[in-house]
Amino acid sequence: MILGLQVGGDSVRIDLQYERQAIGEGQVWRLLTGHLVHLGWRHAILNVSGLFLVAMACRGVFDRRAWMVVGLGSLAAVDIGLWALSPEVLWYVGLSGILHGVISAAAVGLLAQRRMLGAIALGVIAIKVIRENWSGAASAAAAWLGGDIVVTAHLWGAIGGILAAVCVIRARDHSGSL
Repeated sequence: MILGLQVGGDSVRIDLQYERQAIGEGQVWRLLTGHLVHLGWRHAILNVSGLFLVAMACRGVFDRRAWMVVGLGSLAAVDIGLWALSPEVLWYVGLSGILHGVISAAAVGLLAQRRMLGAIALGVIAIKVIRENWSGAASAAAAWLGGDIVVTAHLWGAIGGILAAVCVIRARDHSGSL
């Protein structure tokens, strides 16, 4: 679906992107569709590939239902973070916020399995997100992707992924499922 939407070009992106003013006027679907449209083909392929690689590398960390909780939790955290805590962000497109949430959740899941890779992954994602939010995205990356990178979405997604992973792990520990 994401690559299919990319075929529509800029007009589809503009109609579906997270856009603060339009959302405030009632176009709430943009809270979902903004994650599905991208700056261009490079951006879309990079995000989809990243999600695929994390899914393949971390298959055994959570079951499908738990990954859905993580994905939806990350999506909600990005939307809430951008809307309520980052009013300076007027528009946003892409999966990168959710992707940061999924990576962060995978790291927490690996930590829960007592795997050192989880600590390393969590440290790397924390350093990346802190650096980005402190000094901004690399201008070369923005130029390569075709537009501004909304690094606060990465922060909110990572926080959402961590919180969702903790909830999933706690629920699994208490009920034996998820």
